[in-house]
Amino acid sequence: MTKIFFNNSTILLTDEKPDTNDYSFEFRKVAQMGVYWLLNQVACSDFPSEIYIWGETPATILARFQKELTVIVAGGGLIRNPGGEVLFIFRKGKWDFPKGKPEGTENIENTALREVEEECGLKKLRIIAPLPDTYHIYSFTEKVFALKQCKWFLMETSANGRLTLQTEEGITDAQWIALPFPEEIINGAYFSIRQLAIWYQQNYLRLPGRWG
Repeated sequence: MTKIFFNNSTILLTDEKPDTNDYSFEFRKVAQMGVYWLLNQVACSDFPSEIYIWGETPATILARFQKELTVIVAGGGLIRNPGGEVLFIFRKGKWDFPKGKPEGTENIENTALREVEEECGLKKLRIIAPLPDTYHIYSFTEKVFALKQCKWFLMETSANGRLTLQTEEGITDAQWIALPFPEEIINGAYFSIRQLAIWYQQNYLRLPGRWG
């Protein structure tokens, strides 16, 4: 199952019909009416926190979203220090992980490394493994929706020096957080960051590197 976050709702893409017909859409109808039709339904109505789109594989449904929406790809890092703590940054009122868009012909791995260094001042970074992508939709212009796909990488750093925060990007704080992550951090994070943090907390022992 793939999750796309939009406003205060989670759009779940699944090949199986959900147990309830409430707030679920067969993919065939979404393909007929269009993704914009669906998003306007969600944006203008009192929808619950979870909305299902079913009837095809998550990859097929996602491809339809990518075809109809403006796609923005970013790269970011979940960074561990030598003590196994994870770096969270506080950006525009929410906990986040460092991320950003590629510059020029830069590949996504180098984008993620550069963004971590620029936003936090961290050096001596190395990528350990890819992590699950996250997706969220937002209004790109008044009439255009963008689908942002963030490609995440697990990184490790041997640096223990002071962090230098990129305040012009709205970053006002950063903290190294030990597992298990406190509820106030998880609940105070952007939805996509919350998803990634919970996934990492459940799977970190299976990942490569010093703490895997």
